[in-house]
Amino acid sequence: MSENAKPEKQFRAGALSVSVWKRTHNDEVFYNATPQRAYLDKKDTSESAEGTWKYTDSMGRDDLPIIAALLNTAFSWIVVTQTK
Repeated sequence: MSENAKPEKQFRAGALSVSVWKRTHNDEVFYNATPQRAYLDKKDTSESAEGTWKYTDSMGRDDLPIIAALLNTAFSWIVVTQTK
């Protein structure tokens, strides 16, 4: 995904999110979903004195049921969107 691309839809719960990306190939529409977790890197003060917000696809144990629910919601949204 290019840095300027925006997701078609995003689902969030606290620091966790799932972005849904729309892709077209040979006039067919496809969707991809990418999970991520935001965190504040307090050692990196390049953006502010409090730290810099960064993103990772690594999830902790307590994140897993939440990200699973967000992925399920994204899946449902994709199914509904593709049947329109």
